[in-house]
Amino acid sequence: MSIKKGYLYNIWICICLIPIFQPKIFTQFALTTNLYILLNISELIFFSTKAFKENLKLSKAFIIWIIYRMMLFFLMLIKAEFSGILQWGYLTIMVINLFFVFEFYCKKSQELLLGVFRIGIILLFINIISIMIFPRGIIQSTFWDIEAGDYYFLGIKTQFTNMIFPTLAAIIVLYNNNKSKYRKSLIFFIICAVLNIFLKDISTAIVGLIVFIAILLLGKICRVRINYKTYLSSAIAFQFAVVFFNLQNLFSSLISAVLNKDASLSARVYIWNNAKEVLENQPLIYTIFGNGVIKHNEFVWYSGGYWQPHNQLLVWLYSGGVIGTVLIIYFFGILMKNRIKPNRSYGIVLIVCFLELFLSVTEVYFDNAVCYVPFLIIYYLFNKPIYEKERGV
Repeated sequence: MSIKKGYLYNIWICICLIPIFQPKIFTQFALTTNLYILLNISELIFFSTKAFKENLKLSKAFIIWIIYRMMLFFLMLIKAEFSGILQWGYLTIMVINLFFVFEFYCKKSQELLLGVFRIGIILLFINIISIMIFPRGIIQSTFWDIEAGDYYFLGIKTQFTNMIFPTLAAIIVLYNNNKSKYRKSLIFFIICAVLNIFLKDISTAIVGLIVFIAILLLGKICRVRINYKTYLSSAIAFQFAVVFFNLQNLFSSLISAVLNKDASLSARVYIWNNAKEVLENQPLIYTIFGNGVIKHNEFVWYSGGYWQPHNQLLVWLYSGGVIGTVLIIYFFGILMKNRIKPNRSYGIVLIVCFLELFLSVTEVYFDNAVCYVPFLIIYYLFNKPIYEKERGV
């Protein structure tokens, strides 16, 4: 491929990714919200038409995603509860568009990864500027004057990590493929990521950074190679242990020393307890099949209002029930499974996927399409025929 052709491919992929990599500040204004909705619908129509003309055979994971989302829609239809229909539709379309981008351009892996990295790093850099210019956010929180609710370019501070995940996954693969070419890019990413995390002292991200470094050191010192099944089962087991058995109480001193928080994790434990009461007291049929998506996942009554549960597992159990939760976990298992002999790039991206599942114990990450990017990088770019073709095997 000529340099010019590769450059044009990268520009086109960036254009395709822009509607999916939506900065959260743009969700706060009707004009920009409607613009991104229009862009995503237009992209869906374009790719659907292209898929039909080219007789594209959809991947297994793609089909499971559609089944899962249609199941949630059917549950909303049965209950006649459509408060979350826009949220359901928007995420469904954005992830479908993301699948289409990877389906059509996975054979241009470098251009695809560069597209993810360039958009991610630009947005992270702009967010740093927004923090410096607006210390209390572009939109300040009016809820009890709590700064955690201040809106910056990428949203409230706990949402900064959403953009770090895909950008990290992309630059890691690029760097491992060509260290000299992408060394400066990796350093620049590290600076941007660290500034985003520590300028606003994001506890969840700090934990993620510690876990990420610890796993890398463990693999280097002990030569331990952990497979995707272990990562997936460990992350889900960890969520169960914390939410249902208060595992964090065993580490209350460490939590207090490192994060300056108590074992309630900024009152999340109290919200989880109320969420568990909702699940325990609902009819059995809803426990099995779920309730569908409700607006902002706000089904937990706490402190005078309805809140989202601040935990991914509880969101899955409420919206999709036991069946939906098993299906979505199976979906992630398919995405994380490697189809080539494990290598360093795959191993590190797998850690990024694990971190998302692990850290979603306190944040609902998978309501954001960009958080699916590291999983799709594994699913599409570490596919054996594509991997071998890219390297001329």
